[in-house]
Amino acid sequence: MARSGAAGGDHFPDDGSRISVRVVTVLTMGTKFWIKRFFMVLLAAFVLISAAQMLKGHEFGYSAAQGAVWGIVAASVFTIARVFQSRRGQHCAICKDTPEMQQVRGDAGESGPSQ
Repeated sequence: MARSGAAGGDHFPDDGSRISVRVVTVLTMGTKFWIKRFFMVLLAAFVLISAAQMLKGHEFGYSAAQGAVWGIVAASVFTIARVFQSRRGQHCAICKDTPEMQQVRGDAGESGPSQ
């Protein structure tokens, strides 16, 4: 017997298979992965925000402070959102950070012409 999910009308079997998928996803993308992802986003946000502040004519100290503060906010929101989405089995086509999406990307690369 299937039950309807609250969001999106997904149907899940009652045999517990959804739980095993969740455990596999969390285990394959551990704490080290998420810390690395956080710092990658932090660095990118810091550079972009600092550069934007410098282009506005602000001093370097002010620009770096704004980049640090808003970079931390942006990286935190992004990482927390991705953790929750990955635990629900939702894939990000841009990030390709789940094992399933990495396999799709790898399969697509192999099907191209050989050099």
